[in-house]
Amino acid sequence: MVERTGKVEIEAESRWGGSNIAFRCRDMIIKACEEGVEVYSPRQRQWTTADVKIKNVNEYIFFKSAGYATISDSEVLIFGGYHNDLQPADNCFYWKIAADGGRTVINIKELPSKLPTPEGFDNGKAVVDEKGCYALQNIEDD
Repeated sequence: MVERTGKVEIEAESRWGGSNIAFRCRDMIIKACEEGVEVYSPRQRQWTTADVKIKNVNEYIFFKSAGYATISDSEVLIFGGYHNDLQPADNCFYWKIAADGGRTVINIKELPSKLPTPEGFDNGKAVVDEKGCYALQNIEDD
């Protein structure tokens, strides 16, 4: 947490190390890493593990340097990134985030659409407006 004075302090430590992707959704911070998905509640000042339900996916990995776009208060589009062997990914996933009896449930579904160029993102947050979703990829000119 960073206070207005510029002082930085640890509010609560996550159970798992780094993250492949992290974003704010609803009133929580969602962090996906190879171990799973954790949810941070600023109100409760604690991390919990989310229940992840995956549909239509043979194998799902939380890709490093994936991009994301918040569609609504409970919906997120996750796309691209790198596999553990550093091969670029072109997958796109739809996440629906809901509360169920005090637990956070994340339903993940792979979308049929793919990125035009498989790659990761330096800044994973996409910009969304009424005309579309825009993200900057790390593509080199040929």
